[in-house]
Amino acid sequence: MNRRREAFLYTITILVFFLFFPHIATTQESRLSVQSGQISPQDAQRLREAVERGEVSPESLKQLQEEGKLGTLTPAEIEAGKKILEKEQKKAPEKPAEPIKEKVEEPRKEEEARIEAEKKAEELQRKEEEIRIEPEKRAEEPSKEKELLEAEEAFFKKQPSEGLPALIIYGHELFSKTPSTFAPIKAIPVSNDYVIGPGDEIMVLMWGRLDASYTLTVDSEGVISFPKIGPLIVAGLTFGELKGLIKLKAEAITGVNVNVSMGKLRTIQVFVLGEVKSPGVYTVSSLATIVNALLSSGGPTSLGSLRRIKLKRQDKVITTIDLYDFLFRGDTSADIRLMPGDVIFVPQVGPLVSVSGNVKRPAIYELRYKRTLQTALRLAGGLAPRAYNQRIQIERFYKNQMQIVLDIPYEALQKKRLIPLQDGDIIKVFSILPGSANAIYLYGNVLRPGQYAYKPDLRLLDILPDLNSLAVDTYFDYALIKRYHPKDMQAELIPFDLGRLLISKDDRQNIYLQPLDEVYVFSKWMFEDRPYASVEGEVRKPGYYIIHYMKIKDLIQKAGDLTDEAYLPKGELIRTDKEQVTHTIYFDVAKAMADDPNNNLTVQDRDKVIIHSIWEEQWREFVNIEGEIKNAGRYTLSRGMRLKDLFFKAGSFTRDAYMEAGHLYRTDWRTKEVTIHTFNVEKALAGDPENNIILKDLDRVVIHNIREYVPVDMITVKGQVNKPGTYPFATNMRIKDLILVARNITRDAYLEMGHLYRTDWRTKEVTIHTFNLKKALEGDPEHNLLLEDLDSIVIHSIWEYVEKNIVTIEGMVNKPGDYPYATNMTVRDLILVAGNVKYAAYMKTAEVIRYDIVEGERVKTSVINFDVHLALRKDPAHNLKLNPQDVVYIKEIPEWGEKKTVTISGEVSFPNIYHIRKDERLSSVIERAGGYTEEVYLRGGVFTRESVRIIQQERLEDMMKRLEIEIAGFSAREAQTALSAEDVAAQAQFVSAQRALLARLQEAKATGRVVIFLKPLDTFKGTSGDLIMEDGDKLYIPQEPTTINVLGAVYNPTALVYDKVRSRLKDYLAMVGGPTKNAEEDQMYIIRANGTVISKKGTSWFSFGKRFKNIILYPGDTLLVPQKVTRPSYLRDVKDITQILYQIAVTTGVIVTLF
Repeated sequence: MNRRREAFLYTITILVFFLFFPHIATTQESRLSVQSGQISPQDAQRLREAVERGEVSPESLKQLQEEGKLGTLTPAEIEAGKKILEKEQKKAPEKPAEPIKEKVEEPRKEEEARIEAEKKAEELQRKEEEIRIEPEKRAEEPSKEKELLEAEEAFFKKQPSEGLPALIIYGHELFSKTPSTFAPIKAIPVSNDYVIGPGDEIMVLMWGRLDASYTLTVDSEGVISFPKIGPLIVAGLTFGELKGLIKLKAEAITGVNVNVSMGKLRTIQVFVLGEVKSPGVYTVSSLATIVNALLSSGGPTSLGSLRRIKLKRQDKVITTIDLYDFLFRGDTSADIRLMPGDVIFVPQVGPLVSVSGNVKRPAIYELRYKRTLQTALRLAGGLAPRAYNQRIQIERFYKNQMQIVLDIPYEALQKKRLIPLQDGDIIKVFSILPGSANAIYLYGNVLRPGQYAYKPDLRLLDILPDLNSLAVDTYFDYALIKRYHPKDMQAELIPFDLGRLLISKDDRQNIYLQPLDEVYVFSKWMFEDRPYASVEGEVRKPGYYIIHYMKIKDLIQKAGDLTDEAYLPKGELIRTDKEQVTHTIYFDVAKAMADDPNNNLTVQDRDKVIIHSIWEEQWREFVNIEGEIKNAGRYTLSRGMRLKDLFFKAGSFTRDAYMEAGHLYRTDWRTKEVTIHTFNVEKALAGDPENNIILKDLDRVVIHNIREYVPVDMITVKGQVNKPGTYPFATNMRIKDLILVARNITRDAYLEMGHLYRTDWRTKEVTIHTFNLKKALEGDPEHNLLLEDLDSIVIHSIWEYVEKNIVTIEGMVNKPGDYPYATNMTVRDLILVAGNVKYAAYMKTAEVIRYDIVEGERVKTSVINFDVHLALRKDPAHNLKLNPQDVVYIKEIPEWGEKKTVTISGEVSFPNIYHIRKDERLSSVIERAGGYTEEVYLRGGVFTRESVRIIQQERLEDMMKRLEIEIAGFSAREAQTALSAEDVAAQAQFVSAQRALLARLQEAKATGRVVIFLKPLDTFKGTSGDLIMEDGDKLYIPQEPTTINVLGAVYNPTALVYDKVRSRLKDYLAMVGGPTKNAEEDQMYIIRANGTVISKKGTSWFSFGKRFKNIILYPGDTLLVPQKVTRPSYLRDVKDITQILYQIAVTTGVIVTLF
């Protein structure tokens, strides 16, 4: 039940997510949904991971959406309503209702019949559609993989809310179409305020007494040359002033009328800079304005301002244009004409806010002065008719740290309260909720979901009159009413038992309904595992499918039917039973599709149907051919196929094919038993029925190589030839021929002698023949021997007969080792060949060790000393000439490699590892470490030395071997002389204890501790404790401890705080209750903090132990009180063992006795 509940909650989570939050796809929107409580973070993450893993297929999503049209209900509310119903049923148990199954059976049968009829109608319609659709169009059906990709893409792809288009920055559409050319504007009428400048053309028409027309161009001096009138200065005049001037001059001529107009206008260059798409210098008409130039440059970028565009002229701001005035009101008063050299500068955009949702003009707006919500809504055209004016939401990024949400009530806007905005604010205007205020809503597993008109005294049976109102697979144990209270719109959950309502007609379940009530009827698959099956192989849409009274044929048709390559004789149905055992049921696919009841089996939950391909190897028959044939490999077996047919398919034979015999290996596919058949290849090719065998499935044919049956003669050459190896033998081949075949001899070949090893192929006996290689190569028949099969020739190296002489150099050179000897080599030559001497080489003396053979019987060794400095300077007395096998040894400067270190730690000023000088003492190293600190405790110094540790370990191991022998001998002797059973048991116990002690001692390792008595440095120097330091020595000086340990056979073994007033042994012994009755008081001993041991046994014999109890203890000391050991009669030899144990103890510490 828990597993079903989890599956139900997971399914409902997916339903709610996809039905009510289809726009939640991006990280931003998902976070908002989680923050608003619409879906939990855990469910959102599980859902996203499920889609990414492919666990939620497109078919499943679609089916869940169809089944889960659940209004505003959440999974938590469904679970809460069910718990309420269960609680009520426990409080008021009733008589069990009539069995629901029988009551529902009859409508269900009718429903099944209706579904069956619909299936047949759908099947007929599908077949007609298949006949109509062309095959290539059918091949275009999307694959399962494509559907999964599309589903995943749709899930994660950002979609605007309520289907609105993506927002753009308002005003940028003005510049969406960039002009195709930057040519000057021509067809624009010239107004009277146009200022004349150089390059302008003035057209003058004169009629009356004088008929003439002139086109006059203003030159660079601003002058026009007017025929019959003379030069006129016109630059700087307006067009109106120009017309007046020319008329005045021309009409001075009696009877002449004049008309003045502008011809070709001059062009000017202006700069368009800042946040524009194409900043730079533009050539525009002299009539061009600021907007004309902006259009030419492509307009502002997304970072450019539309509301603060500046026109600069001679480094002064002439005007600032706000394009919102141009766009909202059509005000072009600020769009003045440009002058040469003007600069249009577009600064960075100001604060931006986006207004989306139910407004008339959703877009991104730039704010200028009034940065308020009212200004933004006014720019957006105000609220749309469908807008919900009781809640306007602002999403804001707070201090670049987090995102917050502000809900603005409509009352604040009605009271004209200014709501300030910030850069980046997102304003959302929601729509009013769909639905009617006087309706009842029916959702879920019903045949007619939707709105129902409310009327007084409306009850559940009025909208759910009988079982015919329900869809198939309704869940009868639980349904739910979600009721909204009008005052605060708080939701109340009212569960009811649907089975008791419709079947038992229980009036208590027939609840009165109220306006806005939501009634939910669930499918049983929300609370139970839905059965599914999978189909794979040669179907058009392999995958997982929900099954409902389905057979194999239905499942295959649901998967898009069979492909053309489906193997029809046999399919597989794999079924897992309740014991999780898998069974395979075979069926005839063709008969199953023909509704044969023996093959069209009913599909059960989690069945898997496999449709094989006709191309699968397990359904095809093959034969193999290999060996000496050109196209060896696998071939499809056809009916009646013989060896000759297979040879034809595989091509011709190779030249090395053995035609006398081939082999056919036949495998029985049932038993896997293999039999072999021999055939004659040539006779098979000739069609001989005895050899041209009929082939069967899994046959393997082998065509052999002739060399497998006819041996090939071979000869071998080894040694100093360029290509040693084995070569085919020729009848008349000689030594010279073989050497030439092997690419001749090498430069190291020994010409005086070679060897020929001859093997008798019958007896395998080997004989050797010697020949002169030089004469053999010259063709001397005595040495250029005639070769035979299996002969092997060895060409030797000259170095096998001529010894390689070497000299050796060792010691302090950079490359010590062996070097080839040269006849005139000297000591200097060898040193330089070896990379010269090292920095630490001892240059005053070195040695040459020379080995001379005397009379071939003995070796005489002599040592010759020389000065390295003088040898390197070529002094003949020291730069000795070397002989073969000489060894030159370059010494190291004494003590160069002896770099010794000691470790000082604990209460010194500078604890560290220190390098020491020869014969440096402990006090000197302590001084180098800065001396003692104030917290130093000199009594507790621990000094260890590696050389002492090695000696202690050797003694410890030696003593343990002796103890082991003593224990073994003692055990054997006492076993023979035991006087009683008690002695035998006690002896066994003692031996067992000794062996356990021995095992523990074997685990112990010597520490190398040396007991020293540290003192202040001024008194410590020169004392016997001021040791000469050795490499690896370690000294640890602790802080002063505050406790004394009392251990062993006392009533309360523990650590006690040190007290200077009560510092004697008897005081601390009294504090722990004194020795127990089993304590061995005479064996008490003290371990001082510096490692020394003081025993009671070692104190004065005549003091009767009183002096020992008065010994003063110091911080860090430990008092041990041993326990008594029962000593039976056999312990007369225990003194030997005790003596050994004592010696072992001595190796790890020092015992100091008092006198």
